[in-house]
Amino acid sequence: MLITKNLPLDNKKFIQSDQILTITGASWSDYEKFNSEEYPGYRVSYFNGEISIVSPGLNHEIIAEVINRLIIAYCERFTILDFPFR
Repeated sequence: MLITKNLPLDNKKFIQSDQILTITGASWSDYEKFNSEEYPGYRVSYFNGEISIVSPGLNHEIIAEVINRLIIAYCERFTILDFPFR
């Protein structure tokens, strides 16, 4: 059964830490029906009958940005072409 409305993820807690919601017994077609436009910023994955929905917290985003800047600086220092993905 696919749940796409009113996911039990607390937006206030989102600011502080990562949250993970796992839906078990899901099929690949359930995963394909998930509308990520309704939940921007959430990471959705499917493996072995489970859909995992992750809302990265502020700490995650800060760490990701630091790593991103380090990679860019490294590439610039050693004249390596980098191709960002978003």
